[in-house]
Amino acid sequence: MITIVDTTQPFLSQVSERVDALKQLGQTVENDLRSLYAYFGEAFDTSESPKPEDFFGMICSFSLSLQVSRRSAAIIIFLQHNLSRKPPWRCMILCPSKPSQQLFPWRKRG
Repeated sequence: MITIVDTTQPFLSQVSERVDALKQLGQTVENDLRSLYAYFGEAFDTSESPKPEDFFGMICSFSLSLQVSRRSAAIIIFLQHNLSRKPPWRCMILCPSKPSQQLFPWRKRG
């Protein structure tokens, strides 16, 4: 008579190495995540700790805000530099009839 142990034994011998490798990979990921939390000053094992998906969401949100502020600063610097120039520049920057050249007149749009 064939038992369940007899039928699952070949399967278990084939996948046991893969399962061990996955466990080791999971431990490595957890250690790296713990280090990342510590780098950003977050607690990892407390009840107040953000879930990994929330933590990475905060990082993405911060990165996006940083990009937006960098672009805004570049536009402000450009305007401060060029608003005091001769009238053709003012017209290109402020003229609503040429929206493609309002902020960046050197860019040709086609």
